[in-house]
Amino acid sequence: MCQMRIILKREDLEEEVLHDAAFLTVTGDGILVNALLDAPVRIQNAVIDSIDFLESKLILKHVSPKGTTPCRPPP
Repeated sequence: MCQMRIILKREDLEEEVLHDAAFLTVTGDGILVNALLDAPVRIQNAVIDSIDFLESKLILKHVSPKGTTPCRPPP
């Protein structure tokens, strides 16, 4: 089968959100991902960054909610 791993990237950190994703839908506030045997997972404030078909890996990038700015430590 051709399920994908879903990875969420926040700045320099990456975390696996779902291991065997079978279906993905882009919604108004993020991404909805379904696995074959698990409940759907909603990932808010995320956009598709890249898809690696050879590694069966989809990278999502976290984005700030509309109207806000990300909190960053001062330099």
